[in-house]
Amino acid sequence: MAYVVIFWTLLCAEGGKIIYKRKIIQILTHSLSSFVSCDYSSMNSGNIPYEAGWHSQLAKEIVKNSRNYDVECWGIDKNLDNQLQFKEGNITYRLFPSTNLRFFGEVSPELIQELYRLAMSERIIIHIHRVFSYTTYLIPLLIRTTPIIIQHHGDISCLQGFYEANKIKDKKALAHLLLYILRQEWLFERLTLRRIDRLFVLNDDAMEYFLPMIDNNKIEKLTMGIDFELFTKMDKIAARSLLGLGKDKKYILYSGAFVKRKGLEYLLRAMSILLRDHENYFLILKGDGYYRDDLESLAREIGIYSNIIFVPWVEKAKLPIYYNAADVCVLPSLDEGLGITAVEALACETPFIGSDVGGIPDVVRNFGMGVLVKPRDAEAIAEAILTLIDQKQELRPDRENARRYYGWEQIAKRNIEIYDELWATYWENENHNNISN
Repeated sequence: MAYVVIFWTLLCAEGGKIIYKRKIIQILTHSLSSFVSCDYSSMNSGNIPYEAGWHSQLAKEIVKNSRNYDVECWGIDKNLDNQLQFKEGNITYRLFPSTNLRFFGEVSPELIQELYRLAMSERIIIHIHRVFSYTTYLIPLLIRTTPIIIQHHGDISCLQGFYEANKIKDKKALAHLLLYILRQEWLFERLTLRRIDRLFVLNDDAMEYFLPMIDNNKIEKLTMGIDFELFTKMDKIAARSLLGLGKDKKYILYSGAFVKRKGLEYLLRAMSILLRDHENYFLILKGDGYYRDDLESLAREIGIYSNIIFVPWVEKAKLPIYYNAADVCVLPSLDEGLGITAVEALACETPFIGSDVGGIPDVVRNFGMGVLVKPRDAEAIAEAILTLIDQKQELRPDRENARRYYGWEQIAKRNIEIYDELWATYWENENHNNISN
């Protein structure tokens, strides 16, 4: 028995201090299958890494940067009939079926029930990803003796949707307002935010919206990150050779989900303008999502389909090749919490164009490079593309400054600081003989 104690002490000791494992539950409260292809049968066999979710990426960074915490990743999906559990490395993944309720969105009673049971029996920290979800709303209201963090993902409330639609005289503005009242978001978001311990937001717009509902000392700007060692500049010709792209053609890249709020319609219309005088321009659309059929229909309708290259999701290690092969990267979003595409492109020193919305201006400012255009403006996008492709002087982004904001190591460190603080606040006198493993 003594040998076991000695071995455990050596294994867990850090700076002469024994490290006791604490459990973090990272929870994504929307279906990933709306954005990426999810082969759940293969996942169940442990064959496919569940790496697309922000919660999964953060979990890996927490494990990499701290020996204090065990991390589990939980998620929900409307395409699941039964619970699913598998393990990858040191992280356990659990997925729960969800139901899409009319007007109220996606809810997973099974996840909430299992989380409640766990919180009543163990000491844990709950870290929820996404604000405006009834799964998110209900967890803090039902579990009241456990520290809870919510990470804003760039999602917006129905009220914000009303404001945005009203700006452009969209007929859907009234529908957003009615839905805000029907879903009683005005009540649930306030009750939820009063109960939680921390709220991390992505941009100043979100900060302004949430501040009236939460104590100032509980909210801060904290984003997701990238690996700056992976996303770095490489030779353009070499990158194109790896992808089988032509050396003498011009490539415009979009990388991300095919969803309407990304403004891809306006990028396609910008391509239509460019192709009037530049037949050697090609648009690479890398990603997937429910909006793909609409994009293909529009491309055929405006006569640019032959100049579009559709590329499905690729593993993260290959993403820098696409950024380096492109002449310019465009993110034409109508709204955007952060714009991780902008971070990845600029880290690779690829010329970047983004809509002047959400967190994209922050990214451009922190890198000291990039062009901002008005959303929904195809002509402005086309003009910016021509300007960047024709530019003679090579611009260099400030990678070191940007790394302070978007480097995973720094982001993981701040999350860990908050975990340590909350653990001490809730259980600073915990009995080390009665710990959760």
